[in-house]
Amino acid sequence: MGNIFKSLFSVPEEKPEAEKQFEIFKYDGIRAMRMGQTDYAIRCFEEALKIKHEPETATFLMNAYAHTHRTDDALRIARIGVETDATNLNARLSRAGLLFQSGRYEEAMDDCRYILEADPSNPLVHLLAGRVRRALNDAEGAIAALTEAIALREDLPDAYLFRAEACYESGRLPEALADADRLIELAPEEESGFLLKGRICEKNGDSAQALECYDRALSLNPYSSETAKLTAQALLRENRAAEAIAFLDDTLELIPGFACGYSLRAEARRMAGDIAGAEADDAAALEISADESEAEEVDFSKMNKGPIY
Repeated sequence: MGNIFKSLFSVPEEKPEAEKQFEIFKYDGIRAMRMGQTDYAIRCFEEALKIKHEPETATFLMNAYAHTHRTDDALRIARIGVETDATNLNARLSRAGLLFQSGRYEEAMDDCRYILEADPSNPLVHLLAGRVRRALNDAEGAIAALTEAIALREDLPDAYLFRAEACYESGRLPEALADADRLIELAPEEESGFLLKGRICEKNGDSAQALECYDRALSLNPYSSETAKLTAQALLRENRAAEAIAFLDDTLELIPGFACGYSLRAEARRMAGDIAGAEADDAAALEISADESEAEEVDFSKMNKGPIY
């Protein structure tokens, strides 16, 4: 009876101070990530991991590093996860993805092979393997890996996107077009499918269909400089200078710092006989390009080259 009353009315033991501090840092970091305050989240996760190593918090920190393009720091965390538990396939997949992002394709492929030996039924590993093989200029290997990913999961938009691009680059246009159509069916709210289909249609000589696809892509993302460039180039190839100029007038109002847009409008104006207007656009393109180069130099000089701790 005494033990029952003791258990009912006793005060729960408080967590050790270190544990409380760890949880404060960890959950402050999670809240910061949700609010888009990634730099603050990183500081919180780093402080939490100084108190104790916990795989979940380490994963949060790794993802935050990757989000801010600190790939070397993210890789350092991923390596610790793999070295701590070599059978942790999720940690190895994360490392493979980071190695791929940093251009270390052979190492990324080694990790993909290791995972596929242990778990050949994971479509995401086949997807990554396909991207790695494509980066290694192995188009047929890429297509085979991406086909395996699709066989395992038929509703994986990225697999169709990357297989379509690999087929396009290999000249297999009917297969590329079929994949682009499937991608649009799976993700009609994404511009990538329409953009890709437009490029394929142009390659097939169907400019009208290509321009229709680019128009759909721009309706989803009117600020896409890539789609604007492809649209203007398609119009110029058909000698539709006046339409190209009108289109680029509208585009440059939306994207005033679009250097390529000024260069293309200069080409269109030259085609239309407006030499003075073309020279003005050429000068604007050069000025914007020079400003961008200067900004890039400043950014690189301020980059953190090494680990924080």
